[in-house]
Amino acid sequence: MEHMADMTGIGAGAGTAALTGIDDLGSLLRPESAGVRALARALALAGICAWATSAGAAAAATTASLSPYWIEGHHVSTLAVSGDMEGYCAPLFSHHEAQYADGKLMLSVVVESNPAALCAVNSTSPYRTEFSVPALDSGSHPVTIRWRQACELAPTPCPVAYIVKDLGNITVTDSAHLGYVFTPEHARAGAGIKIHLNGKFNCADQISAVSADTQRPAIYLNFTVNPRPEIACIMPFPGIDFEVPALTAGTYQVFAARSPYCAPGTVCPLFRIAPQLAGALDVESATALAPMRPKAGYANPIVKGGKSGTGFRAEWRGKAHTVAGRRD
Repeated sequence: MEHMADMTGIGAGAGTAALTGIDDLGSLLRPESAGVRALARALALAGICAWATSAGAAAAATTASLSPYWIEGHHVSTLAVSGDMEGYCAPLFSHHEAQYADGKLMLSVVVESNPAALCAVNSTSPYRTEFSVPALDSGSHPVTIRWRQACELAPTPCPVAYIVKDLGNITVTDSAHLGYVFTPEHARAGAGIKIHLNGKFNCADQISAVSADTQRPAIYLNFTVNPRPEIACIMPFPGIDFEVPALTAGTYQVFAARSPYCAPGTVCPLFRIAPQLAGALDVESATALAPMRPKAGYANPIVKGGKSGTGFRAEWRGKAHTVAGRRD
């Protein structure tokens, strides 16, 4: 730790000297300036933040939220982490990893400043990056993330502070225990689809305000239900159709977002009904084959405690179960 602090001080001093040694400060601050690019490269190789901010302090000041917070069990999922990051200019992400062990989901990713971007000193940058997560058992699982430095991948790794940020818990539910169902479960990327939702409805329910909101990696199917229990009916509820615009490839968690009905002339309630998970939608590229999906309650293909699990993906068997994620 002391070594890292000393190294950071040297790097920061060198950066200050380089800045004060330039007669034409305006030319240095231009993004296309060779001086800016050279200084950024030199600081990056030294494992120092380009803006002379401690990596540990930057990680502590970074905000992070997880989306979605609820996923289908026994199914590979996509999770997004987003927020505001301090200490990195227009951050770039690589080497995504997701590991599940001892009941915890641990995410890690290498983060670097974009050498082509120009940011104010001590500013924060909005960010968003995605992880491909292995299938999980049903339950509530703590999730953490670690921001790694590029110098950790060097032949002689640099000394860094191991800082882990808590992202809260993610809820995992098997499809057999979800209150809603939808079709189709597979779609092709680049083309709009129609999702048919059914589940927690009475046969005479009147539906209005139907729309679909895509917030990758989640899809929210919005609707309002006007319950009409006084109407006698003999046919089951037909379901609701939602038009969803073209999606990029990936796994999306689909949520039924029901809103309370407000009769004309009445005051609408202020509360909001929490969206309910309906399951996972796999969106494949045009050349991809539809993968096999396990049935609800199927054995977890993830390895726990070093023992080989069972499942529909043989490559998940063994002691290591790291899944490379996507890069934004």
